[in-house]
Amino acid sequence: EKTLLAIEEAKKAVANGMKVALFCYNKNLGDWLDKYFEDLPFSLRPAYIGTFHRYMVQTSKNAGIRLAFPSDAAALNEFYAEDLPVSAENALIQLRNDKFDKIIVDEAQDLITEKYLNVFDKCLTGGLTRGKWTFFGDFSQQAIYNTHLTSEKMKDIIEERTSFIRFRLTVNCRNTKTICDEISLVTDFKAPSD
Repeated sequence: EKTLLAIEEAKKAVANGMKVALFCYNKNLGDWLDKYFEDLPFSLRPAYIGTFHRYMVQTSKNAGIRLAFPSDAAALNEFYAEDLPVSAENALIQLRNDKFDKIIVDEAQDLITEKYLNVFDKCLTGGLTRGKWTFFGDFSQQAIYNTHLTSEKMKDIIEERTSFIRFRLTVNCRNTKTICDEISLVTDFKAPSD
């Protein structure tokens, strides 16, 4: 649901002449989004489509910043969370004019950290305070990678930077009662009662 809304918002913004970035966290989703937009007319394709991490790597390289990727898994995770956003922020300061008119972030619940928000702020015309941005996320059920922050804390971090409007999706189109009943039949899983 959220991804489809993000796609439609991106297409609409691009059609209105905006330079748009459609960011996500998951590499498989980024690849799928890239493939999806490949089949659309150029007039509907965002300027950047894919993972936020890939964007930060490309931006750092475009500014001539050499990145040293650790081989150790724990060190690599820390590099992506701590060092890479600092490099990307520095790169964006150097590349001053390389900004988007609008950014759309799917899987935002996995990308709400102070350092990532600094990069979003620098890559967006007007920054997070005055720029055009939309974050789509499930802050309570799908915060898989950002486990150290509660959903309320994530929203507070954004609120400290700027005011924004919140919309809640209340109808689950992906896991309808019919689908859940079928899964229960096939797997013998009993859904918890309310």
